[in-house]
Amino acid sequence: MKKFSLFLALLLVLSVGLLAQSAWAGQPATDDANVDFVVDGPAVGLDAPVFTPPTEALLYDNGPLVNCPGCGAGGADESVLQTGTLLMNTYGWGHQVTAGNRIADQFTISDAAGWTVTSLVFYAYQTNAPTSPSPFTSVNYQIWDGPPNNPGSTVVFGDTVTNRLTSSVWANIYRVSETTHGATARAVYANTVSAGVSLPAGTYWLDWQADGSTAYSGPWAPPVTINGQATTGDALQYIPASGWAAAIDSGSLTPQDFPFLVYGDVNVQKYIDLYLNPQGRLVIDVCTGGEAQALFLILILANGQRQTIGPINLPAGFCQPIATQFVPTNPPIVGI
Repeated sequence: MKKFSLFLALLLVLSVGLLAQSAWAGQPATDDANVDFVVDGPAVGLDAPVFTPPTEALLYDNGPLVNCPGCGAGGADESVLQTGTLLMNTYGWGHQVTAGNRIADQFTISDAAGWTVTSLVFYAYQTNAPTSPSPFTSVNYQIWDGPPNNPGSTVVFGDTVTNRLTSSVWANIYRVSETTHGATARAVYANTVSAGVSLPAGTYWLDWQADGSTAYSGPWAPPVTINGQATTGDALQYIPASGWAAAIDSGSLTPQDFPFLVYGDVNVQKYIDLYLNPQGRLVIDVCTGGEAQALFLILILANGQRQTIGPINLPAGFCQPIATQFVPTNPPIVGI
C-alpha cells in the first residue's frame, strides 16, 4: 500500500511538472480576460525598486499605458482593461522568445538632422510574477525602415538574437480589468534596452520579443490604454504559424498600439555658410553636427588665384561663426 501511494505521489508530481512545461511551450498568443487563469496575486511591491528613466533626453513616447494613476494596490498606478465600458478583452499580447512570437509598432523622426538613439524602453509582464526580482532575462529587437510585413522593408539596426536588455525594473504599474481593481497578478515591468544608432528623419518600425522565467506565463505586452478609446493604433503581432497580423483586441475587435519610449539626442545639422562682417572680412559660419570635423576651404578668386583657409580642427557640436582676416573684395570670390 505504501509503494502504491508513493507511486501515485510521484505520478502526480510528474504530471504537474509536464503540465507546467506544456502550458509554457504552448501558451496562447494573447492573455485574455475571458480565459483568465490567475492565481492569488503576489505580495504588493512596497519595497520593490521602481523604474527610473534613462538620463538621456526622451525623444519619443508612443502612448500612455496608465489610465488610473494611484488607483492600484499600495498606491501603484493601474493600466485598466476596459472590459465593461468598451467590451475589451485582451490584457496583453504574447512576444515570447520560446514561442517565436514578436510584436511591432512604429515611430517617426521629424527632426531634419535625425536622432542618435541610445536606449529604448519596452513594457511587459508575466502573470503572477512578483514586483521584484524581475522575471525578465532577455529582450531582442530590430529597427526597420518600413513595416516588417512589407517585403520591401529593410532592417537598419538590431537582430533577432542579441540580448540588449540592460535593466528590468517594475514600472509601478499593475495591469487589471474594470472588475479587478487592486489586483497584483500582472505587475508591469519597464525593460530598458541598449541602442547606439544614428537615424535620419523618417518613419521607422520596431519589432521585439522578450524572454523570462518559465515559472510564469508570458511574457505579455500590454497595449496603449486610454479611457474611452478602444482603438489606439496599428501595431502588429507575429506568430510563426501565420506570420504578421494586426494586434486586435479579442473583445472589441479594434486595433491597438504598444507603449514604448525612445531616448537619445537630436542630431545637430551640419552646415557651412560664408558672409562678410562690417569690416569686410570673411566670416565662416559652420556647424559640425555630431562629429568632429576638419575645416579646409579653397577659395577661387576672380583673378584666377586661390586662397586657402585651414585646416581648422573643430570638435563635435561646434556651431558658431569663425572670423578670418581675409578681405575677399579685390579680387572677389568666384568659387569654393
